[in-house]
Amino acid sequence: MPDEERIFPPEWHLSFAPFVHGWLNHEKTTKEHKQTFFKKILHLFEDIKRQGRPVRANAKPIPNSEGIIWYFRLDKSTRVLFDYESHTKPDITIGVIDISNKKDFHKKLKRSS
Repeated sequence: MPDEERIFPPEWHLSFAPFVHGWLNHEKTTKEHKQTFFKKILHLFEDIKRQGRPVRANAKPIPNSEGIIWYFRLDKSTRVLFDYESHTKPDITIGVIDISNKKDFHKKLKRSS
């Protein structure tokens, strides 16, 4: 049974940028950060399913491109940038774009837009 090994229901889709995939698999990334990361991703899916938007995340407007990037904090200094799509119910897609510290946040926002 392939569905028994799934973390999320089949209608929830999660994708990572290459940097995020490398961060998750890096030996210096702590177990606590990984657990917190997936717990917060699960909360995002639940929010989008119930409310239609990620209530536990923040929207950051990007003036140069007139776009919006969403983010949540992993800890005091680490932020996870993401975008989501929920136009085709019940499918929800979250794309994790980048992970940044406080110093690189605005630079990475401009690149992500």
